[in-house]
Amino acid sequence: NNNNNNNNNNANNKSKSEGGLKVVGVGYGRTGTYSLALALTELGIPTLHTQHLYENDALFDHFVTEVFRKSILENEILMGHPDFELLPRSGYDATMDLPFALYYEDVMVRYPDCKFILTGRESSEVWFRSWNALTESISKPAQYTSFLFAHVRKLEYYMR
Repeated sequence: NNNNNNNNNNANNKSKSEGGLKVVGVGYGRTGTYSLALALTELGIPTLHTQHLYENDALFDHFVTEVFRKSILENEILMGHPDFELLPRSGYDATMDLPFALYYEDVMVRYPDCKFILTGRESSEVWFRSWNALTESISKPAQYTSFLFAHVRKLEYYMR
């Protein structure tokens, strides 16, 4: 396990010095994005997946504040203004899933050498059943506890 930590630290330092995103997964959640994130990380490309976004307060706060919360409060679709350099500065060379999948055109302009991988499911019905089961398992408990914990409130914004 110490070797893994050392490898992650080396990868993070390398990423910070070279900068820029190298891979963005543009498939929606529940389409294999987590498996792809694990594979890229195993290949030495530090990858942020939505599942681990909540573990990094700076990243999570930024995306909730600058991307998701504004749309919810205004009750309209607003793209927000993410800091595209935040992921490379945080040691990631790749990201899967939301929110960066929403900004693939901006990422293409900013990082012209970046590769994009689209994942999918066998049908929209299969995808929706999987997505619905996930969001229900997260959002229902969040509805009843979000008044207690600010972090859970942010999670509720993210899942909407």
